[in-house]
Amino acid sequence: MAVTLKQMATDKLQGRSAEQFIHELAHQAIMRDDSMMSREIGYWGFGTAPILSDSLFSDPFIVVTYNPLEPFGTISGDAITASLLKRFNSAVERCYTTLIEEHHTQYAQVAFSIQSFYRTTFMQACKFQQGSGYDHTVTFEMWEAVRLAAKMANKLLASLNQSQYDSLFVSNAEIRRHDVLETLVEIVYEAMTGVSNEFKGVGDPFWSLTMDVIHDIFHSIGAEPDGMTPFQQRLALKIVHKLNDNMKGFYPAISRALLSTVGPYEHDAPQSNKTAFNILKDAAYISLRSLPKLAQEKPDKVGDYLPPNVTYEVATNRLIHTYSDGAQRVTDLSALHIHPFSLTNPQFRRGLTDEERRAAESEF
Repeated sequence: MAVTLKQMATDKLQGRSAEQFIHELAHQAIMRDDSMMSREIGYWGFGTAPILSDSLFSDPFIVVTYNPLEPFGTISGDAITASLLKRFNSAVERCYTTLIEEHHTQYAQVAFSIQSFYRTTFMQACKFQQGSGYDHTVTFEMWEAVRLAAKMANKLLASLNQSQYDSLFVSNAEIRRHDVLETLVEIVYEAMTGVSNEFKGVGDPFWSLTMDVIHDIFHSIGAEPDGMTPFQQRLALKIVHKLNDNMKGFYPAISRALLSTVGPYEHDAPQSNKTAFNILKDAAYISLRSLPKLAQEKPDKVGDYLPPNVTYEVATNRLIHTYSDGAQRVTDLSALHIHPFSLTNPQFRRGLTDEERRAAESEF
């Protein structure tokens, strides 16, 4: 089969029958626990190479022309298992790496099939949050999907020249983007919204996932430069847009995850400069200043938008974070003096740091 795929790619063969063959082969490789792909993932040794995985998901002609992951764009959530997710994540890494290496980053149908699959996956999050007997291996692979999306986003950004890089910033939030970077942003965003309505804070099955978004993507800890990368900016725009929806009484309640992971406005070791995390935090708390209006218009819904360790005092307009040791941290929303700003402001743009670029390029 791998030899056939290689020949099709070499000869640039196209046709309906070839498309059906590739889709069926990819479907079996990822769906079946006894497939050759299952044996190829994670194998390191002499004399063996992931031939099928390379042929299906790393060949530029196959990936771009035939979209081997198309069958997974409409998969049922009930079919998703930890082993399936592990194989799918492996295929995704290969597909995105191929698109990036071939500079095929403006539009790629395979990226939208990937995004659609992960949307379905994260719609299942509430099942794990509502019971204590959940499968940790599934939530781990869901977490891996988010980490993979972030890694691929930085890999993509590191592959671009300055003009291409700058073109990926959003200047008008009303205009939808349809490039490969946008699919990676959507994967992370849909993970956040998928886990939000039932999010319980530190004890939640998806605590590590949400913490990675705030601490590894927005870099809340450590000496960071001013501004955001295109990936950070686009993700922040989506998060804040949904948070604004929350303040009008709409769901999913992304505020639950944000209040848990961003925390109170004041931090013990704050960075005073406009880091990506500080920009996101300021934008989030500007939105949260609308809590009094939400409490007045929909008082029965306010609790839906707060994680278990956070309460809102209507009379004093204060958010109170309570920690496991009983300590509390109070944010007086009335006393926050944050000037309104736009996330599309060019002043908030930055390039990759040397560390980010080295990490991204070392993955190639």
